[in-house]
Amino acid sequence: MTDKKENTLGGCLQETAEITNMMTSVKFPREEPTFSNMPIEILTEVVNKLEPINRLVLQKVSRKLREFVNNMNPGIAFLRIDFTADWARLMVDKYEIICSKTGKSCQLKLLDEEKHELRKKTIEKYYYSDIILNDWRAIITKPKLRLNELYICLLSGGRTRLNSLQDIENILQTMKPLPVKHIHLLGYLFSELPVVFQHFQPGVLENIRLHSYQVTDDLTDLVTTSEQWNKAKSLEITGYCTLPKEMENLFHFEHFQLLLTQFSKTDASNVKKALRKPSKFVSGTFEIFIYNPAEVASVFDPQYTGGINGSIDYNVLEANSMFRLIFSQKRMIIEKMS
Repeated sequence: MTDKKENTLGGCLQETAEITNMMTSVKFPREEPTFSNMPIEILTEVVNKLEPINRLVLQKVSRKLREFVNNMNPGIAFLRIDFTADWARLMVDKYEIICSKTGKSCQLKLLDEEKHELRKKTIEKYYYSDIILNDWRAIITKPKLRLNELYICLLSGGRTRLNSLQDIENILQTMKPLPVKHIHLLGYLFSELPVVFQHFQPGVLENIRLHSYQVTDDLTDLVTTSEQWNKAKSLEITGYCTLPKEMENLFHFEHFQLLLTQFSKTDASNVKKALRKPSKFVSGTFEIFIYNPAEVASVFDPQYTGGINGSIDYNVLEANSMFRLIFSQKRMIIEKMS
């Protein structure tokens, strides 16, 4: 098993030195051999031994190494960036870089997945969020980056949130659409998100997860005709929202989960209409603060007598489909049965 020390940049550079000592038969250029002018084959072998977080350090050594590392697959599956009024965080797979304000300077920490502190450094004359943004930019703009999950979290309000929002947008605008399967966007207003979606590659993006810190956000503001929205397979919203006017813009997802302030008979009628149209819908869950389950159930079955807890099967003859609706005091689940 690999020792923790070997996974650090220092450990990998030590291993690099050992490899270098064995390269007696390698012909270097006339200048004195350095890490940067190693033959490409050797340099590739060395860099491949570094974990992604340490490649981020290595590419800051020289322009040649930056160009070399940028042209490699960074091997990163998970990337997260957080902004607050006092600190910012970058998570790269199992590592965390946290930068916090300390008077006129900032303190930078590197933590492993068990929150053990690996390195700590005080940096003068730099703003804490700029340090994290620079490292995030160095990763997110890599041409061969293929992410499984991307989190962008705006955890503060006021001017700090607006500045962070603009900084992120400025970086994304310089790139081609990013190939990422799952995006988690926290702290965005729904009206801000259609612009953000255009930065993700349609057809690759499968899951959209959102959380707005507004008391209620209107899902109509979020609905977009973009390929990213229409080709995604699932949607999860963990902040309270209201339903879109055109329910078909929700039921094109295979799966969705929403948190609603209320759900009316009119909403139920709109859902009923959406179910009658062909789609790839499989299941949907509504977590509802205020609604009358029996009243909503009667829209699908006028003879419903199950009270606030129960279920009904709704058959759509023209589409040869059947859906099961399961009701409880604070939840309604819709599942496609056939």
